[in-house]
Amino acid sequence: MAIYQFVTELKNFKPRMWRRFVASSDMKLSHFAYAVMHMYGCQYEHLFSLAVEKEKSEIKSVRENNIIDVKDLFKRHKSQKNAHEALNMMFNTDYLSMLSKETYYELPNEDLSRESEDIRKFKVSDVFKKVKDKARLDYDFGDGWEFKIVLEKILDEDAYVKEDLPLVLKGKIRGIIEDCGGPWALQDLVEKYPKTNEATVDLSKVYLSEDELDWFGEDLEDILDFDVDEVNGGILDAIESQEDYYESQLE
Repeated sequence: MAIYQFVTELKNFKPRMWRRFVASSDMKLSHFAYAVMHMYGCQYEHLFSLAVEKEKSEIKSVRENNIIDVKDLFKRHKSQKNAHEALNMMFNTDYLSMLSKETYYELPNEDLSRESEDIRKFKVSDVFKKVKDKARLDYDFGDGWEFKIVLEKILDEDAYVKEDLPLVLKGKIRGIIEDCGGPWALQDLVEKYPKTNEATVDLSKVYLSEDELDWFGEDLEDILDFDVDEVNGGILDAIESQEDYYESQLE
């Protein structure tokens, strides 16, 4: 076992919303995903997936062995109907997944029309094997929250007490607001937020419509604040709660 140090950030959002944290290399990959979602305030109300880019050699081999020549299809098939059937095969889920540049780790879900690996069956070290290895955590496929995750360092196992892991070291910006419309909508909110050093901000000073104020409510009061102690204090309970919520539905 080793201790991995990661840096993660929300994509398509400014100012930079990021976290630096450490986790055990033998941590369950599903627990790893739950921990990252907790760090950004995700309320586990939506589907999620961990996407990992395949090795270039793997992509090349799969494509060379499985690519379909469209012109050749029409030459080999006597009728246009047969050629169309072959084209349908080309665009089926299994074929497109095979040619994808990414491997998806997620919970089994019949509604997802792509091949994926069961995230519960893997450990962090199965995905992150060397420094600079990266992945992307997708949360809420509607709003489109994407979190880039990069392995920064591989530390000795005695660098931290395993029972204290995962542990957030630093970060900025509190987190997402569920169902607000994604990172672009959240950025618009932050830009409208008044620049002030006051501990409490009067929401009437925020340049939002009445509907927006009703929708976001108290979530706006500390949108720019990040409390690392608060996040760490609830991270283990959050992992357990998310495991119970997401995985109990699969039994």
